[in-house]
Amino acid sequence: MLIRSHGVSPTVLKQIDALGLSVIDLTCPYVAHIHKLVKDASESRTVIIVGEAAHPEVQGIAGWARADTIVIATPEEAEAIRLPEKALVVAQTTLREETYRHVLDVLRRRVPDLEIHHTICSATEQRQREAEELSENADVTIVVGGHNSSNTQKLYETCKRHCDRTILIETPDGLEPGVIGMNDKVAVTAGASTPQWLLDSVCGRIHELVED
Repeated sequence: MLIRSHGVSPTVLKQIDALGLSVIDLTCPYVAHIHKLVKDASESRTVIIVGEAAHPEVQGIAGWARADTIVIATPEEAEAIRLPEKALVVAQTTLREETYRHVLDVLRRRVPDLEIHHTICSATEQRQREAEELSENADVTIVVGGHNSSNTQKLYETCKRHCDRTILIETPDGLEPGVIGMNDKVAVTAGASTPQWLLDSVCGRIHELVED
């Protein structure tokens, strides 16, 4: 049994153990660190997870909490929801830094006793910053990664804010003739799980389109 980088809850681990399966745990170290923070939190301190409730990483994190958990996706939700007096707050590792900052602004004001942990993956933060800088100076921005990937989707949203002609593709075939002009300045960025060989293939496809 392979456990993917998003990690799983203790309940799932027990189910795997009951089946007598061998386990290869590929949980991301950043995610495993959040599991420990949440597990070690006092039972009297509510755990607030800032992220997407339906995301497997968030669901796994919630499973490690000994206290009540609240999942918040936006500052607006943080304003509207009933909040506790004491809470520990963590972020989904692929959350946009800007979103976390805005949610924390609300939580600091509304939760008297708030323990904050910055748990966004540093690689994710760096990619988002680089993608923003690239897209600001590009005519066309190409984001390479899975359509269902949270961090890839956030990269796309970041780039789209600065470059209207931002394209999200999973393979080089996603680039069709006519999308890139001879004089266009093209930026390429990729999700965290995108392999180098795929990026190289996309760059090769770009050259083909321009030369045609």
